[in-house]
Amino acid sequence: MLKNVRNNFSKHGFVYRCDGDSHDILWTDVVEFHTFDKSMSVRMAPKLTSKHLELPPFSSMRVCLAAQTLSHSVAAGINTLAMLGKIRKDAEHTAKFIDEFDKLFNTFNSRSRRSSQPMGHALAFASGHEAFLKNFLAYLDKLHIPNSAKILPCFSGWKISVVSILEIWKYFHSQRHYKFLLTSRFNQDCLENLFSTIRGSGGHRDNPDVSQFSASFRYIAVDRLFADNIGANCEADCDRMLMDIESMSKMLSSSKPLEHDMPTLQLVSYHVRTILMSI
Repeated sequence: MLKNVRNNFSKHGFVYRCDGDSHDILWTDVVEFHTFDKSMSVRMAPKLTSKHLELPPFSSMRVCLAAQTLSHSVAAGINTLAMLGKIRKDAEHTAKFIDEFDKLFNTFNSRSRRSSQPMGHALAFASGHEAFLKNFLAYLDKLHIPNSAKILPCFSGWKISVVSILEIWKYFHSQRHYKFLLTSRFNQDCLENLFSTIRGSGGHRDNPDVSQFSASFRYIAVDRLFADNIGANCEADCDRMLMDIESMSKMLSSSKPLEHDMPTLQLVSYHVRTILMSI
């Protein structure tokens, strides 16, 4: 959804309508900021490059490029140049748009109780996330595509996600008495990392059948233990592998006499075969 927001932003831009006023949110503000920033000896947004703006083939599919474009440093830089009169004054609305989506993205990817990123900390009772998300829903209703009444699917998706995470937190906090919630645990990176590893083990087969998937799964379980591919589009999902050699040797002992009678390596091999036969 963040990539789709960035793509629509670069193609069409947006209009922010509030109390009868309209303000243009333009991609050219980002381009002008980058042109100014790259000429400075000390940059405000050092991660922003021409690749982020021109989006060569396949770059539009990379989440990191969208996140680095819609980031707090870019928003702060645009807002600073607008205040100094280096770019158009109304660019401050572009800065606000970028900053809102940066905080939204951080909200849905919290991995620890504390974070230096705005809204990157865990969702908790007094963390400020509930007020931010409710205000964001109101802000999103005021964003429109120029000369169009079309509602973008990515905006609808963000609304569904925001309402869902608020309801999930309400349930966990009131019914289960949880003190905080790490929202990154709800994304699908762990599933995508698994499928990426499965595809890579079979010569990058995009659509393996059942037998091919099972064969790849068995091979990986013993050989690589689901090690994430370097350069994958998803971040490491912070999970521990549920099935590894150490856990199999400790947890899957089916018979006490068998463990005493068999050498350690042979015992591990026995447990591996037992598991793989059950897959």
